[in-house]
Amino acid sequence: MTAYAGWYNLYISPAPRHRVPTPAFVKLEEKDEVDATEVSQALRKCSNNSAPGPDQVPYGVWKRIHTVNRHVIPKLINHLLSWSIHPPSLKDSLGILLPKPAKGDYDAFASYRVIALMQTFSKIAERIINQRLIKFAKLNGLYLLRQTGSLPQRATFDAGISLKHWVQEAQAAASLKASTMFLDIKGGFDNVDHSTLLRRLQTKNVPSYMVKWISNFISYRQCAIIFPGSPRVMKGINTGILQGSPLSPILFGIYVEPLHDCIDPSREFTSDSWNPIVVRV
Repeated sequence: MTAYAGWYNLYISPAPRHRVPTPAFVKLEEKDEVDATEVSQALRKCSNNSAPGPDQVPYGVWKRIHTVNRHVIPKLINHLLSWSIHPPSLKDSLGILLPKPAKGDYDAFASYRVIALMQTFSKIAERIINQRLIKFAKLNGLYLLRQTGSLPQRATFDAGISLKHWVQEAQAAASLKASTMFLDIKGGFDNVDHSTLLRRLQTKNVPSYMVKWISNFISYRQCAIIFPGSPRVMKGINTGILQGSPLSPILFGIYVEPLHDCIDPSREFTSDSWNPIVVRV
C-alpha cells in the first residue's frame, strides 16, 4: 500500500496548482481504449539513452514494467483519457537551451531554442495519441499533402527534392530564370493559440476524447530553464506547444493547415504550362 501511495502522489497531485474545471469521468468506447500493443509500439520508439524529465524516471523503467505486466500502462493511460486529464506532475518539464546556428549575438535569449525534457510516462501517452491523431488526420484531410515533416512518408527531404525538381523545370521552360522565396513562421510552436487550435480540432470532428485530453494536456504547463547555475525554478506556460513533445508536430501541422489556402494549386508551375504561384495577402 505504501508503494502504491508513493506512485499515486508522484503522478496525481493532491491539490491542483491552478484553478481548473473539475474533470468528469466518461467511459471510453472499447474501440478507443489503449491496448498493450499500442504501448509496445510507443515504447519501441523510446530510447533508453534519452534524457528523462524532472522525475528522472528513464524509459527503461517503463519498459521493464510493461514486460512484467502488460496491463499496467494501458490502464493508466485509459484513465487519463476517460477523465480527460493530464496530471500537473506530468506537465512539468526541463527546458534545455540549444543555440540556433548563425546567430550573431548569443547574449540574446532569442538566439536559443528551448527543447523540453518531459516526463517519460507523459511522452509514452503522447506518442500513442500522436499516432492516432496522424491516422485520423490523414484519413480526414486535416493536413494537405504539401505539408512535410513529422508525417508518414512526408519528410522534409521530400520538400527539398520537390523544390529542386520545380527549379529545374522552370529553368528548362523557355529559358526562364527561377527564384525561390522562403517564409519562416517565427516562434511557430511557441505562439500557437490554444483556443484556435482546439476550435480547429473540433470543427474537423476529431474524436471528443482526444480533443478534451489535448485541451488539458496543453494547458497550465510548467517549465524550468536549465543552464549552468540555474535555480531550476518552475514557471507557468499558458501559450504555445512544447518543442520536444511527440504530439507537437502534428498539432502544428493542423494549426497552420489554413495557410495552404493562400496558394492556388491550379496555378502551380509545371513544365507543360508556366503559371506562377499566386499568394493572396
